[in-house]
Amino acid sequence: MLSKKELREEILSLLADMGEEAQRGASRNLCAFIESTPLYQEADALFAFYPFLGEIDLRRLMNSALTQGKTLCLPRVEGREMSFYRVESLEEEKLEPNRWGIFEPLPGAPLCEGGAFKAPLMLVPGLAFTKEGKRLGRGGGYYDRYLERERNSFSLAGVAYPCQMVKDIPTEAHDILLNRVYSAPSKL
Repeated sequence: MLSKKELREEILSLLADMGEEAQRGASRNLCAFIESTPLYQEADALFAFYPFLGEIDLRRLMNSALTQGKTLCLPRVEGREMSFYRVESLEEEKLEPNRWGIFEPLPGAPLCEGGAFKAPLMLVPGLAFTKEGKRLGRGGGYYDRYLERERNSFSLAGVAYPCQMVKDIPTEAHDILLNRVYSAPSKL
């Protein structure tokens, strides 16, 4: 099995080789698929993320959630921790880039807590996933630390391109398993 570092390098190379047009098409198809699932349809809140460096682009799904009256929450990094805040629009002037260039909710946005909703769905980014729900992030540990506090509040679903699905990922005690992984074009 590859180390986490080697696996990250391999997946980043595969994502670069995939190309923007293929990523846009796969993201569009995956958004349509997720929107058709009972898990999404029953959700009253969608916890998602703004796309960064080749990640699945969920903006179509997030805009749909807003149109359908679902609460949309995006992460904001604060020091070594991450919290989610409500957003009313994905217009870039309503968000601000953090130190890595990832768009986040503006300071002062209302805090979102999974336990405040009846059926919150969290779509989780990552570099690699297994069909069993293992996830390899970028290495900062932000989602692992957040989910350690909040994991029982959500249905957790990873989102991935097919090239991000692997047979196994080295895990540590702090790694959180996801309930499912959606991979373009279908659920695995």
